[in-house]
Amino acid sequence: MICILLLALYLVWQWGWVSIRTNHRSDPGTEERGELVEPGEIQADETVPGEDNIRPSNREILLYTNELARRNGFQALGDLNLATQLKNPDLVFPGDILRLPDNRVVRIEPQGYIWDIARQHYKKDRARLVILKNRYSQTDPGNVTERSRLRAMMMRLAVTPGMLDLVEE
Repeated sequence: MICILLLALYLVWQWGWVSIRTNHRSDPGTEERGELVEPGEIQADETVPGEDNIRPSNREILLYTNELARRNGFQALGDLNLATQLKNPDLVFPGDILRLPDNRVVRIEPQGYIWDIARQHYKKDRARLVILKNRYSQTDPGNVTERSRLRAMMMRLAVTPGMLDLVEE
């Protein structure tokens, strides 16, 4: 556990304050792939358009990782308080089910670690936020119902400060 803390601290020190760069242009023909499912449903592990352009800081990944860990009964990375009696975040197993921060469900694959799972889904969710934001900005301001629905979906995904900043831009 101490090794994980030291690794996390090193990564934050090394790259921690790197800004997130995204490609805000999306190809309308590919936007439908990687669609966001409802809370409680299994989220398919499909490529989301634009996810390869997401360059998250380790700080954002750490925040997302700890939110993922907290929602699944694991200790936060770097939490050395043994009295919490929470599960070790290094002990996720193939076939286990994890709930993402907005309650979508993912199944753990072999060699899956919470940090890697969080990094992967952060990038996918950040790309989904860009797509939703583009749809929101292209929706007629008079269509209050659709704009409210898109805004609610964005707020559901925005679980870190960097994600919230994107929604509020």
